[in-house]
Amino acid sequence: MKFLPYQFRETQSDFFGKKGISWHISCLVTKSENEEFDLQCYVHILENGSQGWFSVANIILHLLTNIKSTRPTLKEVFLKSDNAACYHCTNLLAFIQQNNGQFPIKVAEYNFSEAQSGKDLCDSKTGSCRMHIYKYANEGHDVLNPRSMKLALDSYGGVKGTQSCIVTVNADDEPKTKIRMPGISTYNNFNFENDGIIARKAYKVGEGHVIKTSTQYSETISVERVYKLEVLEPFAQDQPICGKLNKFADSRIEDTHDQQPSLEEDQPMSENSMNSSTSSAYFSCPDFSCDKVFASSNNLDRHLLLGNHNYRKNTISSMDTAVQIYSSSCIDLQKYHENVIQEASHEVEISVNLTEKSRRGWGLKSKRANVRFSDKVKTYLQEICASCEKTGSRPDFIALSEELRKATDENGNKLFTKQEWLNPPQIKGFIANIISKSKSSLAVKKPRTELQEVNVDDDEKLSEVISMLEMNDYNENAVGIVNEVFSAINI
Repeated sequence: MKFLPYQFRETQSDFFGKKGISWHISCLVTKSENEEFDLQCYVHILENGSQGWFSVANIILHLLTNIKSTRPTLKEVFLKSDNAACYHCTNLLAFIQQNNGQFPIKVAEYNFSEAQSGKDLCDSKTGSCRMHIYKYANEGHDVLNPRSMKLALDSYGGVKGTQSCIVTVNADDEPKTKIRMPGISTYNNFNFENDGIIARKAYKVGEGHVIKTSTQYSETISVERVYKLEVLEPFAQDQPICGKLNKFADSRIEDTHDQQPSLEEDQPMSENSMNSSTSSAYFSCPDFSCDKVFASSNNLDRHLLLGNHNYRKNTISSMDTAVQIYSSSCIDLQKYHENVIQEASHEVEISVNLTEKSRRGWGLKSKRANVRFSDKVKTYLQEICASCEKTGSRPDFIALSEELRKATDENGNKLFTKQEWLNPPQIKGFIANIISKSKSSLAVKKPRTELQEVNVDDDEKLSEVISMLEMNDYNENAVGIVNEVFSAINI
């Protein structure tokens, strides 16, 4: 998926035409010793690479290697994803089947979600990561490239149970294969066996269709030729606290329902007992204002039929409670930041004492002086533009602006001074000018034809051609006259 760059203060021109940052989220669900499910998430931020099966294959292999290093006892995994073309494709499934024995952890099964369905946990974790990034950006930071995106994800301890890394995958190394699996789009469950793949339309439905490994073998999709991933910034060595997946409360109610004491239909529970039995198997009235709780569903049904609700009476309204909480928070804040408020008020007094002359014209648009780019900057940008034309990649103007500020020579000295720095719009305009000039120079100029006056009497061939044309016109006119005469006398 893509994450659009986000700035703390963004102009309208910067809002449009953004180039998204590719990132991939993987969720690992394991069972702990106390029979609970642990959730660990891994975020791969791609600096270079397309959203295809080649990038997914590299990410899966890197993920399995990292999981094996942290969980040595793990022997096999079950994969699940949506029906995107980068997942549900022949090349990825054939790559897993052919190299499954060389993987650090064996892939036992691959399941795909139903049509128009997401990846469940991954989609939920994506929303948490996005909100964490926006929270970081709204504090005055810009998230414009993979490095700033990783910095945002790791800020304030990061998202619970989530790690991030920056990787790059060269799309030019993607092998060309001609493997085919007829009807692959109709299968959603794939079991990887030693002799082949067992494909089913649904999980454990039918015997399945066997796809032999020999029919899907190709030397171009070996691990040596496919795994070209380069890690720029790895996962953090410190393992974050894992998230937890809680079981449904309905199962606990069924197990403990017979052991709970029975309550009469007209005997409501007190407020203290109701709070203490939140996790027990009691049935409360669906009316939010009624405080009756029952030990069996039959008593609850009888209560709903009779309609004798016991409504709670609140002496203080919710609005009064909110006002009291807000008032106490303001009082505490004023006491805690008393010194800060005094310093700020002193600065305000100084600013108020400014003369009217110094504040005059602050809203007028300042004049911008036209500064020519230095030859060193032009040469540097021309080389980058030439390399982009060879590779076919699109230049990142924001990254180039930062690169001009940080570029150094062999001795560690900066190549460009502060006066030579350029902002992204300036770089964009300069590169666009170079491209337009190169296109105009490559345009093929049509040869210009010049007309010359020729004397008919001097050219014998030309006179013969003219006489033949005149004779043809005379014959056509004669035939037309004859036809008109015949039609007039009805012959």
